[in-house]
Amino acid sequence: GAYQTAIYKAVNRDGCTVRNLPRRLISIPVLDLSEHVDEALEIILLSVRRSVTQTKAFTATFDTIGVHADSKGAHYISLQATSGHEPLQDLRARLSSELNRYGFNHQEGNWQPHIPLTRIDGESLPEAMPALSSSISLHIAGLSVFGCHPSSRSEKDFGLRYSIEFPARI
Repeated sequence: GAYQTAIYKAVNRDGCTVRNLPRRLISIPVLDLSEHVDEALEIILLSVRRSVTQTKAFTATFDTIGVHADSKGAHYISLQATSGHEPLQDLRARLSSELNRYGFNHQEGNWQPHIPLTRIDGESLPEAMPALSSSISLHIAGLSVFGCHPSSRSEKDFGLRYSIEFPARI
């Protein structure tokens, strides 16, 4: 929250639009399967359960700010993991292998564990980002699956679909 406010103050003076990504929980995106969640939730959850059986709770340290630009000129600001993130990378590799087994297309390749913080629309400069005052160590003890589901407020609502703690049993 405080860092997102600092980003807003640093970038807003340049006439950019700052969109803080809403977070009730700190999340570290591992894979994006948004178009598949509704049509094959049970297979996805089976893949998740199989993938986490080898994972135990661990601590990762985040102390670097990352800036990534998309093809439309928006910048995404995130907190990057700098140590202790190997279990996350191993988990992602196992989950990717399981999903490939069932024929699910998903983004593969180079991935850095991160916590998304903010999106900035417009010409913003990474140099405008405030420095992080200290590192953050997080105890990671589970995995959650988020996705769209029917709700009374709208046709589809994005939210938590499934959570599992480490180590998991099938």
